[in-house]
Amino acid sequence: MRNSITKVILIGLVLLLSIIDLGASPLLEKANQEREKLNHTKANELYMMSCMIQEKEGCFNIGSSYFKGLGVKASRVKALEYFKLSCEYKYNGGCLIAGSIYDDGIEVKQDFVQALNYYKLSCAYGYDVGCVNVGNLYHGGRGTKIDYKKAYELYAKACTNESTNGCASLGNMYEKGEYVEIDYKKAFSYYEMACNKDLPRGCARLGVMYAEEIGVEQDYSKAYQYLDKACGLGLKRACRDSKVVLARDVTEVN
Repeated sequence: MRNSITKVILIGLVLLLSIIDLGASPLLEKANQEREKLNHTKANELYMMSCMIQEKEGCFNIGSSYFKGLGVKASRVKALEYFKLSCEYKYNGGCLIAGSIYDDGIEVKQDFVQALNYYKLSCAYGYDVGCVNVGNLYHGGRGTKIDYKKAYELYAKACTNESTNGCASLGNMYEKGEYVEIDYKKAFSYYEMACNKDLPRGCARLGVMYAEEIGVEQDYSKAYQYLDKACGLGLKRACRDSKVVLARDVTEVN
């Protein structure tokens, strides 16, 4: 689960950096033009000015510069300062990444309670990745007591909003019977929703279900197809598992 959280965070950061409203103000527009020209020092000066007049995107972008080392020395401590400031101005992305920094505990003291609080703000401000991460902390009992009911509700909310990680996490709860009765048909359905939108772990679980005859008839050929797709989407363990399943499929045919 820990790796899953980290992956959600990294994907979330990439998405956030791609959806920022570049036209929020002339100042931000100029800053982004400088960033596009890779003039990070000038861009950061403009982002800082933007942040000082309480433009949430400006604060977020300064945090991003410190997080990635763009024109400044990379520092998660400094990045956290500006992500938290953008969160204070109700920018859901800043709340999400602030939570992730506390969650990871790299350069900053790991603090699951703080992570939970910032993820909750991100979720409240409408970011489904934040909702999934809150669910993950409830599911794993980090920063709070284990609460499968709350985890389920958060995953369901995110899945309804077409969050692939929310759907895959629901599938996992149905497969294991956490808060809900074991229901392999529903587990398969939720994994399939995630896989159809190219979430590697959704595809991988479908492959495992076919390989190990979990709620479906054993079919090594289908298992290989799903595991191979997960491999192609970057899930390394699926690459290993697909080779094992392929060998079984060949043996079965012979």
